[in-house]
Amino acid sequence: PHTNDEIGRLARMLDKSAAAIEDRERRLARANQALRVLSAGNQALVRTGDEQELMTEMCRAIVEAGGYRMAWVGLTEHDKRVRPVASWGAANFLDGLNVTWDETATGLGPTGTAIRRGMPVACDDVLTDPNFAPWRERAQRLGSASSLALPLRLDGAVIGALTICAAELDAFDEDVIELLGEAAGDLAYGIGTRRAKIELKQLERQNTLILDAAGEGIFGLDLKGHATFINPAGTAMLQWTAEEIANQDFHALHHHTKADGTPYPTGTCPIYAAYRDGIVHREADEVFWRKDGTSFPVEYVSTPLRDEHGELVGAVVSFRDVTERKAAEEEIRKLSLAVEQSPESIVITNLNATVEYVNESFVQVTGYSREEVIGQNPRILQSGKTPPETYVALWDALTHGEPWKGEFINQRKDGSEYVEFAIITPIRQPDGRITHYIAVKEDITEKKLVGAELDRHRHHLEELVLLRTAELVDAKVAAEAANIAKSAFLANMSHEIRTPMNAIIGLTHLMKRAGATPEQIERLGKIDGAGHHLLSIINDILDLSKIEAGRLQLESTDFHLSTILDNVRSLVGEQARAKELSIEVDANAVPLWLRGDPTRLRQSLLNYAGNAVKFTEQGTITRRARLLEENADQLLLRFEVQDTGIGIDPEKLSRLFQAF
Repeated sequence: PHTNDEIGRLARMLDKSAAAIEDRERRLARANQALRVLSAGNQALVRTGDEQELMTEMCRAIVEAGGYRMAWVGLTEHDKRVRPVASWGAANFLDGLNVTWDETATGLGPTGTAIRRGMPVACDDVLTDPNFAPWRERAQRLGSASSLALPLRLDGAVIGALTICAAELDAFDEDVIELLGEAAGDLAYGIGTRRAKIELKQLERQNTLILDAAGEGIFGLDLKGHATFINPAGTAMLQWTAEEIANQDFHALHHHTKADGTPYPTGTCPIYAAYRDGIVHREADEVFWRKDGTSFPVEYVSTPLRDEHGELVGAVVSFRDVTERKAAEEEIRKLSLAVEQSPESIVITNLNATVEYVNESFVQVTGYSREEVIGQNPRILQSGKTPPETYVALWDALTHGEPWKGEFINQRKDGSEYVEFAIITPIRQPDGRITHYIAVKEDITEKKLVGAELDRHRHHLEELVLLRTAELVDAKVAAEAANIAKSAFLANMSHEIRTPMNAIIGLTHLMKRAGATPEQIERLGKIDGAGHHLLSIINDILDLSKIEAGRLQLESTDFHLSTILDNVRSLVGEQARAKELSIEVDANAVPLWLRGDPTRLRQSLLNYAGNAVKFTEQGTITRRARLLEENADQLLLRFEVQDTGIGIDPEKLSRLFQAF
């Protein structure tokens, strides 16, 4: 805005034109009046109000104060289009106006030419002036008139133009152009000042948003160390509201001790260095105190705050709660101690197998110092006795991102050999990349020696076991041979004994038929009974010996089941009747014709039935035959004899079905 002195200077300029013709004086007076109105409106624009609304009002004031026909303001956009933002007077002249220009464009009209050249462009008659030719059709709406387009400059750049149309021809001479040019300069300054304020407010809002969104706590301090502002993250960590912290001594409130609890002497708080000495101070091991009296570890940066003259006016402090980081560091420290103090050797290499870390166990086992192995390849431990295929398998696994386990025969610094078992694993970063290899190795030399000794003992025991087993096998073979010989002997003896027994039984039968005396018949009957009994025993011995000798052959022939059952009944029937026992047969569910060994079946049933009669004093003896399974060409039958006799003692059950 112009000062009174500047307005006086303009008045003196008008006084110098006193000798001009009355018409020129009138024009200057109108321009001067327009300048005054524009300056007053410009001040109002800078102070407050809507830009377009106030600029329109200014165009109205220019038109009315200067007696002009029309005034309008066009501002340039980023795409070099001229955007009409305000106008007054012949509004229909601007309807649909959409001007685009660049450095090479022609036929821009006075407004575009003034913007491109950065110079005023006056047209004496809008209907005939060449500068107005591009807008000739639009000029018909104005009628006979003159125009003046004045560029608006801001910080050396043209931001638009103020265009004024007068009803008279040739209304804008040099003095009027100069005077209205100053008015255009004031207008550009007003626009720039207002925009700067808007940008400042936007910047303040942006900074506020940034502060609000920041994850770190941020607060400001004046030269007394009192808080001037604090963001939401800071209040959340300190548990105080911004109102409670405002204008409070931040040091006394939140930073009165060191991390170890030692109080800071007055004036020695490191944060003071920023607003007292003007230096940036960083601290990574401090504590701040919350409203509830608890503390938390922080790291902070205290930065000096200066005004436009470079004078210290305070400080800005940003801080963050590093509780989680401290915990992570402690976890890393514990892991580091565990690795360093591990009884196994631990080696970390890069992808080129260059050693980057070894722990103390590695140093103790190998005899090499850390300085001697860092930067070296682990091959310095090779003894040359590890099979080459071990290394081939190792690198095949690692290059495929897989762990590997195996043994190495290595050599210490002093040349002594040792055996170690190693587990080598790729180390992956969070994104999956493999950047290192880690080897965990155990010296198993002693274990190998102990294992070899145990192997020798085990092999000796195995030899003893094999020897004893061979002796037992020989003894078993000898026993089986003796048993077979015994069975063969019994079979032969039974056969030899049965032959004379058959003769004795036969001759006894003949003597009974030859007419013996009653006394002789009685004696012959006893001989016959004893002979048959002895023959039965001999037959049983013969069968058992045949089984043990592997010479018993089962017969396979068709037979009628009823015949077998009736024969058994007739043999035991006399003894059963003598004891008044009832004999029942239950075989209706079994086919009558079967194929098998009828002799062995009869022999078995007779043994069971005979025992049943022998050990039953009263009641019933029942013989059953049941069909258990049947398929295309085979039957599975169950034969049983049930009696009401004394049964078998439980302790004798285990002795059943044994030889003899």
